[in-house]
Amino acid sequence: MRPATGVRDLLVRGSASALVLRLTGALLALGLQLLLARLLGHSQYGNFIFAFATITTLSLVLKLGFDTVTLRFLPSYRAAGQWELARGLLRESGRVVWAASVCVALGIAVVTALVPPGTDPELAWTLCIAAAALPPMAMQLLAEARLRAIDRMTLSRVPTEVLQPVLIGAFVLALGREGIGAEGAMAYTAIACAVTLLASTFAFRRVAPAELFSGPALRESREWHSASLQLGLYSTTMLVIGQVDVVVAGILLGPEAAGGYAIASRISKFIPFGLTAVNLALAPLASRLFHAGLSHELQRVVTWAAGGILLTTVPLGVGVMLFREPLLALFGPEFVSAQGALVILAVGRLANAACGPTATLLSMSGNHGDAARVALGSALLDAALLLVLTPRLGILGTALATTVTTVAWNLALLVLVRRRTGLRPTLFALLRARGGADAGA
Repeated sequence: MRPATGVRDLLVRGSASALVLRLTGALLALGLQLLLARLLGHSQYGNFIFAFATITTLSLVLKLGFDTVTLRFLPSYRAAGQWELARGLLRESGRVVWAASVCVALGIAVVTALVPPGTDPELAWTLCIAAAALPPMAMQLLAEARLRAIDRMTLSRVPTEVLQPVLIGAFVLALGREGIGAEGAMAYTAIACAVTLLASTFAFRRVAPAELFSGPALRESREWHSASLQLGLYSTTMLVIGQVDVVVAGILLGPEAAGGYAIASRISKFIPFGLTAVNLALAPLASRLFHAGLSHELQRVVTWAAGGILLTTVPLGVGVMLFREPLLALFGPEFVSAQGALVILAVGRLANAACGPTATLLSMSGNHGDAARVALGSALLDAALLLVLTPRLGILGTALATTVTTVAWNLALLVLVRRRTGLRPTLFALLRARGGADAGA
């Protein structure tokens, strides 16, 4: 009973700290964007945000799935005392992610240095400076995963959610006097990314077991790279699915309709905050318990996780649907017309949460290939529905296509989790257990 309580407490503490830090990070990021928008002006801020969004997206791709590979393998290696493999994984993942991000950064620098004369030179220079931030940004994602893999949830999130935006804001206020441009803001961002990575690396060296840093290293390169390919494919496909609806709306309906839909989509993405927080804490626990053969213990943890997800998600979802008009009006009266799209998107987010931490369980149990195949199928379904429904129903069709895709991929993942692992990642497991207990009584 004590081990179960310890695991539950670890999940609760990790989820709570992840939720608090994500909310804190969201507020700090919003404050930073307001500061930069006021200091830079419309044109310069546009250059900065375009460059920043570009390298942020590239960093998510260039981690190549090795963050999830780390969460999948490092906890089990640590539990089994397989320190040679753990050291090999740390070295291999760091080498691959660093090499890939440096190569892409150099490519960006070369391309922007050779831009045609008609291209905005300020944007080109901003992108060139942004390239310097790409390697530390990609490596920071890997550093976060390493800290999470050794159950240091709070420590993993503080550098990115708190330290980095505070540093950028401090640099801008202290050094960016009158006339700061997008290039200067991006230079401060690159420096802050490097400092953030150094802080995470130092923290990992201080809190990780000493066995991870001394002694020989063994490689399972084929298994690691196979997993990274599948997990990278999954995460990249999910990233595309998360953005393509706005792009399609812009192409087929025009910028005004796309703007309203984009605001509705952004608001709806706050609904599954609890799911994201629970997944961050659950991943290393699921890997350790599953590969130790403690399926019964893992089922209890997953049931607690499902309860926490619904407890945080349902109030947000209901609140968004009830107060959809004033929420949209905060961005301007012209965005209120996206109310219907927001309701449909909110339904999809609630369905996502109701299915539980399916993708995390598949990935951490070694069934990442299934997750990748579902992601590809979902991308094809999403594209087909968007092209059919958007021209006919406007942004309501765009929202409907996105929601149908969300429900379909979560149901597919739910079935696969049940078949591959025997786990039930929804609250129905708790109801089933109580029903069986009542019948036995």
